[in-house]
Formats: sequence, structure tokens, C-alpha cells
Amino acid sequence: MSTTGKFSCAKYFYFSSTLVRAFYFLLLTFEYTFTRVRAKYCSLSIWNEMAPISTILLAIALPYTAWYFQSLFVNYRKARQSGFPLLVCPANTDNVIWIVFAVAFRSTLARFLPAFIYNRVKPAIYGWEFLYRNEVFERLGSSFILVTPGKNELWVADPETAHPILIRRNDFLQLPIASRRLATLTFSSLLT
Repeated sequence: MSTTGKFSCAKYFYFSSTLVRAFYFLLLTFEYTFTRVRAKYCSLSIWNEMAPISTILLAIALPYTAWYFQSLFVNYRKARQSGFPLLVCPANTDNVIWIVFAVAFRSTLARFLPAFIYNRVKPAIYGWEFLYRNEVFERLGSSFILVTPGKNELWVADPETAHPILIRRNDFLQLPIASRRLATLTFSSLLT
């Protein structure tokens, strides 16, 4: 292994440990603030019951938030090396909650989110290519990478670029769930 690889790996672990230390500091700050508020209003019985619940919620939320931003940062660095235009999306397209509710709340998201945020979220909603057609490709070019905390997605609208991708099946792997869905659709279309 080259020294360059060791150095970049060390930088990555330094970033991770710094991030963990920062979230630990935030946790201690929140706990100190919460303790002061609780001491001030200790006559209210709700504060005595709420302390364990808030600690549990905070213990769940902080590691998830740390993972979320770290994954987004790592995926951004990987996508930047490709040379394709990037579209960074805050939504995780692998999240089951996002998959279920994004399509149902598409119009609500379009109405309440500012345009610059919705334009980033739009390609993460399933079926966007049918509704918005070439709008995203006209803005970003014939191909782009959608960077999310889950996985990076390469979107290609140019047939000349898509042809080598489709020929080299082993280099560009398909998700297992997509393979199962396509197999089901192909089998059912052969029966009809």
C-alpha cells in the first residue's frame, strides 16, 4: 500500500474521530443545559418524567445524525472523483420511510420547500423521470450523479454514454431489489 493511501485513510479516521468528539461535546452541552432547566423548573412533574425519554431520544438521534452527515460527505468525495456533474440530495433514497412517503407527498414538498431545495430533492423521488422528463438533464447535462447519504446513483440520458454501461454489466452492478423487480416484470410480461 502506498503512503498516499495511508495518509488519506488517516485523514478519514481523523475526520471521523473529530466528528464523534464534536457530537459528544454537543451531547454534554445539551445534558448540562437540560439539567439547569430541570433544576429551575423541578416543581413541574413533567420534567422528572421527561428526562429519561429525552436522553433516549438524544442517544438515538446523535449517532444517526453523525452517520448521516459522514455518509453524505464520504459519498460526495467518491462522486467528485468521477468527473460527472453532481447533485447533492439531503434525502436518503435507501430509506424505507422515504421510499413509501416521498411519492405521496411530492406535491406537498413542491409547495412548501424552497425551489433550490426541491430541485435537489426532486430526482430522489421515484418516478421523477416520467413527471419532469428532461428538466433535470437540461439543467445538469446528459449525465449526472445523485449524491445521497445512502448510495450514489448515476443517471444517464445520452444513448452513446448509456451503451457502454449496458454492455459492461459486471462493472455497473444493479441493486438486488431492482433485479428481482425486473425478473418479476419480465416473467409476467412473457406470460401475457
